[in-house]
Amino acid sequence: MASSITSLFLIALIGAYSFAAHARNLVWADPLTMWQDVSSKSPMKARTHYNYAIMLAGTGDLDGAMKENRRTVELNPAFAKAYFNIGAILHTRGRVEEAEEMYKLAVLIKPDISEAHSNLGYIYYGRGLLDEAMAEYREALRYKQTNPRVYVNIGHVLKDRGRLDEALAEYRKALVYDPQNVPARLGIGSVLIKTGRSGEAESVLKGVVAAMPGLAEGHALLGESLAALGRPSEALFEYETALGLDPAHSGARQAIMSIKQVGN
Repeated sequence: MASSITSLFLIALIGAYSFAAHARNLVWADPLTMWQDVSSKSPMKARTHYNYAIMLAGTGDLDGAMKENRRTVELNPAFAKAYFNIGAILHTRGRVEEAEEMYKLAVLIKPDISEAHSNLGYIYYGRGLLDEAMAEYREALRYKQTNPRVYVNIGHVLKDRGRLDEALAEYRKALVYDPQNVPARLGIGSVLIKTGRSGEAESVLKGVVAAMPGLAEGHALLGESLAALGRPSEALFEYETALGLDPAHSGARQAIMSIKQVGN
C-alpha cells in the first residue's frame, strides 16, 4: 500500500498569525482560543469557521473540526479546501467512498488542490486501479512539485508494474525534498534487492532501522537483503525483530520458517 493515512493532512491554516498581528490590543492564550473567539463573534463568516477547524484538527479534535468545516461549506458552498478537509477526516475514519466524493467536489471547484489529487490517487491505488492512481498523482505534481509523498506513491505504482528503474528514480526524487523520508528509503531498499543490488540495499536499510528501530518493515527488508547476501543468521535476527514488532507481518514469519527449514 502506498503511504499511510498520514498523507491525509488537512490543508494548513493561512493567515492566522497575520490576523493576530492586527489585533494587538487583544490577548489570547493560544491560537485555538483566538479562533474560537473570532468564530463566535463572526458566526456568518466562512473563513473564520475554516480557520477554527484547522486549529481544532491540530489538537486532535476531529469531531470539532468536522463540525466547523461543515459550517464553512454551509456558509460558502464553493469553499473547496473545506470539502477537502471533510474528506480527509472521513478518510482517516475509514469512510473511503464518502471521502472520495469530497475530494472530487474539492477539485471540481478548485482543481489545483494537489493534496486532493494525491488522496484520490491513494484511494484508487488501494483498489488496484493503477492507471487512475497514476493520473491523479500526476495531477498532484502538476500543482505542487515538492510533495515527497507523491513521488513515493508514483514509485509504488511503477514498482507494481515491474518498472523498477523508473520506480527507483521516483523514490530518489522524494529524497530531494525530504532526505529522511522513510517510505522512499524503504522503496529504494526494496527495488535494490529486486534488481540484485542487495549490498547497496543493506546500507540504505541499516540507515532506516538506525533511525527508526521500531519499524517492522525496515527490519524485514534488511533481513531480505542479508538473506540475499548469503548471511542467514543475520537475516534471521532481523526477521525475528520484525515479527516481534509486528506479529501480523506474514512476510517475516514465512522468511523465518524458510531459513529454519534450510538450517535443518
